[in-house]
Amino acid sequence: MKASDSDRRRTIEELGRHCAAGRLDTDEYARRIEAALGASDLEELDGLRADLPMLRIAAPQPRRSRDVEAGERALGAYAMALTGSVAVIAVIVGVVFSWGWALALLAGWTLGVAEATFVALARRKR
Repeated sequence: MKASDSDRRRTIEELGRHCAAGRLDTDEYARRIEAALGASDLEELDGLRADLPMLRIAAPQPRRSRDVEAGERALGAYAMALTGSVAVIAVIVGVVFSWGWALALLAGWTLGVAEATFVALARRKR
């Protein structure tokens, strides 16, 4: 069966992992890459990997849905609008009462936003 460009690319990536693991030296790796690029069928590509152990294929990482990404963008826009509203309220509090209270309001809001950001980042890393 004829080899496609993606078949050649996958073979070269696999050879690169074997080279990184120390199973191939750089000269042998270069020779096999040249052979992979010139391969016209799958048998030639299989022959380049025949003496190497089979690599485990990693499970694909789940992709985030567009709905989740859209929800995060909407939440970001909501947070920005809310931040602007709090800033206006802080100025009003500062003018009417005292600037100390306005600074306390802004400091509390800033700490809350920072905490929410760290929690969201921690969830995203899981």
